[in-house]
Amino acid sequence: MDTIVLQGGVGSRSYHRAIAERIDRLPISREIWRIMLLAGIAWLVESYDIGIIGNVLPSLTKQFQLGAFAVGVLAIASTLGIVVAIIPALWPTV
Repeated sequence: MDTIVLQGGVGSRSYHRAIAERIDRLPISREIWRIMLLAGIAWLVESYDIGIIGNVLPSLTKQFQLGAFAVGVLAIASTLGIVVAIIPALWPTV
């Protein structure tokens, strides 16, 4: 069994590096694959959402004669919605 000797306190860089190195040495289990799959799907959905907003925003601006402020609000609304939706999803795990 490996012994990890840590210099410094819990907040030190060597402590965090030791934890990251330990996690890297763990075998990949079914649970890790599930987490990676879910993270990949979440990334895909969010990037698709941001890509759609970027492509549709110019035509919305032209059709509805939107000003700079309205364009900015539309641009951040979907990302803000994702961030706000995460809060209740993480509530049981806190």
